Amino acid sequence: MTNLSNIINVLPRMKSGDSLMNALEVLPGYNPEIRNSDVSVRLMALSDLYRVYIPSQMSLEIYSKLYLALLRSMQKKGTKLAVQQQNQNYELSCNRNTAASWAALTALRSLERLVSVKVPLSAEPLT
Repeated sequence: MTNLSNIINVLPRMKSGDSLMNALEVLPGYNPEIRNSDVSVRLMALSDLYRVYIPSQMSLEIYSKLYLALLRSMQKKGTKLAVQQQNQNYELSCNRNTAASWAALTALRSLERLVSVKVPLSAEPLT
């Protein structure tokens, strides 16, 4: 298992203010020579407008909440209690799989016994 306690040091630093606005902003490149192109080329270049994204206040808040939630989650995963809980969950899942396997095997054996019962030839046909 990977040691998650040092993963916080690997995460990029949280951005804020103008650096966050610049990181989230998406603007397509502009070629000034497009003005001299054919109409069809200029119309195709208009589709670049769909690639524009200017972050709003809500997107800044979403970024902050997601970053902090990820940071808290990574901090919890590296604690001793979290590792103990992962070990317990693994042991329980192994025990459940073993119990389920035994139950399935028992059911198959019961079914096998039922199927192997022979019907006497003198039995009346079902109507």
